[in-house]
Amino acid sequence: MYHNQSYGQLKGVGTYKVDPNNNFRQLVFKTQNTNTKQTATLAANAAGGNWDATQTLAAANYNGWATLVTQNAQLMLIYTDSDAPVLNCDVN
Repeated sequence: MYHNQSYGQLKGVGTYKVDPNNNFRQLVFKTQNTNTKQTATLAANAAGGNWDATQTLAAANYNGWATLVTQNAQLMLIYTDSDAPVLNCDVN
């Protein structure tokens, strides 16, 4: 995952792979203000193993990551966080 920062926005872009035994449910882009610990979640545009999402945020420092949600045969939801989060990104 990497980020693209512009005025007041943080964009996450990456790839994902779904275990063939599971069904895709959703992929979300999450950010957390490193000072206040407030989090924001946005459903990502996900298709064909690629995803992207852009959050509009107040000026601050943020960590960001993606969470893939899949469902197994027993209908249990499985949450998998990205293995390469964006850390300490300043949004102006």
